[in-house]
Formats: sequence, C-alpha cells, structure tokens
Amino acid sequence: MKRNRVVLTVAGLGLVVAVGYAVRGWLASDADRIRVAVHDAAAGFDAMHLSRAIAPFDESYREHTSPQFDYTTLQQALRYLFFHELDARKQFALRVHVEPSEFEVAVAPDDPEAAEARFHLRLERRNGETWKMLWELDVEAALRKTPQGWRIVRSRHTTTGGGMPR
Repeated sequence: MKRNRVVLTVAGLGLVVAVGYAVRGWLASDADRIRVAVHDAAAGFDAMHLSRAIAPFDESYREHTSPQFDYTTLQQALRYLFFHELDARKQFALRVHVEPSEFEVAVAPDDPEAAEARFHLRLERRNGETWKMLWELDVEAALRKTPQGWRIVRSRHTTTGGGMPR
C-alpha cells in the first residue's frame, strides 16, 4: 500500500512538471521561443546531439557570409566535428556559448511570421581541465515562423576573435 502511494506521488509530480513546462511554452513570447531554440541548439552541440544542434535551422538555410554554406553543409560540418574533435579521453573537446545578455530579438511589426535575432557566440576548445576560446563571432539571423516553430533561414556572421576550427 505504501509503495503504491510512492509510485502515485512520483507519477503525480512528473505530471505536474510536464504540465508546467507545457503551460510555460504556451505563454512564452515569440522572442523567448527564439532564444530557447538557439540555446537548446547550443546545448545539443555540446552534447554531440546532431538533431538538437540543427533543430532551429530550416532546410532552406543559407549562411550569407559563406554562400555555399547551407543546411546540408551544416549537417556535414557538425558530423565531422562530432567525430574528429575528441580529446585524449575520447570526449568532445568543443563547446559553444551563446551570451544571454547579448541576445536581441525583433519580430517584424509588419510580418509576425518573420524575425531577426542578433547574438554573440563563442566556440571553446578543452585544453586539459580548462577551456580556451577558439572562435568568437557576432551572428545576425533571419527567422521564419513555421508549424514546427521558429526556424533560422539565413544568417551572417562577423568574426570578433580567433578563427574557424580546421
């Protein structure tokens, strides 16, 4: 009998948490949803989870700083990094940080299905027990609202430090 109460209590708490996250998602602004999508993609990159890392990118994605860089190229680049950027312990040696205080989102006033986001991104490489900045860039992204959520359709970046991993 006591065991059943514990199981029901744990299941009830899980349900409350799930409902809480769903309500929070329904009430979130478009700007907050865009921020969450980009931060989730960064967490996906850090975890070497390809589908999470590319989730906010539309299949029509183009990077305007390097016009040949598209959605397929992004997938291939991530796969390459996930297999080749391993440290001596065979752990992923890269991580990405999106600075929350430098994240701006503007939904177009004349088109609620379009938005622009600007954020600062830092790619770091593990060096023993510390992390060293590898590449810093400012990103400008154009997004479209789709049935699956906000998707990045094009971006442009400016390198502010370091350089692209080779």
